[in-house]
Amino acid sequence: YTLPWNPSFQVAGDPRTWGAIAWKNHLLGVNWTMTPGTSTVLQLRGGLAMFDLVNLSPNVVPGTPVYTETTTGVASGGVTASAGLAQRDRYEFNANLSRFFKGGGRGSHEVKIGLQYEDLPMDTESLDVSDANYVRHQLLDGQPYRAQLLRGPGHALTTINHWGLFVQDQWSLTSRLTLNAGMRYDHWNGSLGPDVFEAGPWDTAERVEEISDLIPLWHVAPRVGVAWDVTGSRRWAVKASYGRFYQRVA
Repeated sequence: YTLPWNPSFQVAGDPRTWGAIAWKNHLLGVNWTMTPGTSTVLQLRGGLAMFDLVNLSPNVVPGTPVYTETTTGVASGGVTASAGLAQRDRYEFNANLSRFFKGGGRGSHEVKIGLQYEDLPMDTESLDVSDANYVRHQLLDGQPYRAQLLRGPGHALTTINHWGLFVQDQWSLTSRLTLNAGMRYDHWNGSLGPDVFEAGPWDTAERVEEISDLIPLWHVAPRVGVAWDVTGSRRWAVKASYGRFYQRVA
């Protein structure tokens, strides 16, 4: 097994239904900083995270029918899952440029502009992990009820693209009073496919072409704040801020 992994079972007394989920994680990050001038800083960052979720079924007996009692949800004969390897990767690039300068007798500024790009492909493998000929039998009060024919083997691809731009200014009006203001723009887009399915027991081979520009979203997020050093000793400060933030829902 690949550790760490989470064991699970649908029927404790039937080891054929026991399963496990393993993770394989690979991370890489690169960071480069340079100072083109005494008052300018450029930062470039890139990285990737390759997350593989592996469904394991260590006690499966190939060819054994898998049954599920619909009234209780109890399974027997094997694992009911029909997913193999699930890959959840992330590729990211960030660039920030900071500039420091005096404000013409009105304090100093630290202006920063930046961009961010993310690519998040998700590849889910359709696979009969119980090796039961891509069939799941359903029972009703112990009697044959219906059969579920699974599609596969194959791969379904989903991709999310995100890019964002921001600008912000930290304006130190005096040694005790600082204003912060900024604006961020984010754009999200997604696609489905291409999905590729091999010929299985119940389906012919098929390729479903990519469907792009699914529900594009964009957000504008303003932010403003003020900080006042009450005594000038940097021990007591009064702060107030307002901002709008957006969080991706997985």
